[in-house]
Amino acid sequence: PLFLRGKNDDFAIRQQSPYHSIARLFFVVDWYIVTSMVVRMRSTKSHRNNRRSHFKLAPPCFSVCDSCKQPRLSHTMCLHCGKYRGRIFFDVQKRIDKKQKKQKERAKTAVGR
Repeated sequence: PLFLRGKNDDFAIRQQSPYHSIARLFFVVDWYIVTSMVVRMRSTKSHRNNRRSHFKLAPPCFSVCDSCKQPRLSHTMCLHCGKYRGRIFFDVQKRIDKKQKKQKERAKTAVGR
């Protein structure tokens, strides 16, 4: 854009573009409008609080897993058995073994230092 160039380029830009001063004027006007906006009517505390009354958190909905009978979040897989609607999505025991193996490796490297 024309208005982002340095001061030394002004003379060359004016020679190339007759609209240089107009572009700079629009930029200044737009910047002034954006930075100087003022609220026309101030909202009262009660109107503000009434508007914010719907911005609340809902408690999570739990359901019971069909296979292991543990509580789980609705529409998500069970973190205890790895199933959702009767289908296995991941092997829980395999993940536990992998985690323990990583912990052992970290313990070995920490002792070796």
